[in-house]
Amino acid sequence: MLPKILWPWGVFLGFSMSCLAATGAISTSPREIQAELDERNTQWMGDFNSGSQALQDHYLEGALRLAEKGPFLENAAERLRDWTTRQKTEAIQALHTSYRIRLQENPDRVYEAGYFLDANQARTHYLWVWAIDGGRWRREIELLTREVPVASEEAERDRIDEARRKW
Repeated sequence: MLPKILWPWGVFLGFSMSCLAATGAISTSPREIQAELDERNTQWMGDFNSGSQALQDHYLEGALRLAEKGPFLENAAERLRDWTTRQKTEAIQALHTSYRIRLQENPDRVYEAGYFLDANQARTHYLWVWAIDGGRWRREIELLTREVPVASEEAERDRIDEARRKW
């Protein structure tokens, strides 16, 4: 079961999976695919943190990106501009893959869900659809939602008490 924060994306993924057509199988073992996607994620994180133009290489031409409270981005230049803007304030410290699946009915796609943490330990959940392109895995769909930390009851009480003292 997907966490509540990812549930709307799960519905979208289910719809996307039914709409995407297989374009041919690839002859790579599941273990090799896992290793390659882990490597691609590590490269993406490095390219993101350095603000590198190589970030474009991780996406298919016309890849779709939807971030919470943002527009759909289908244009590579817009996507790069958005990531570059985010990189200035949100360097990624860690990336954790929670779930990854490759369906037999559509072997040239891999569906991956997880989260990454920025320098402030803010968590961004992601849902990526990887597609094989020219022998390399690239992102075709990218959905992002930021987890808003809920203050503890004690921290909230302290904040209110401080506001009362000032008042």
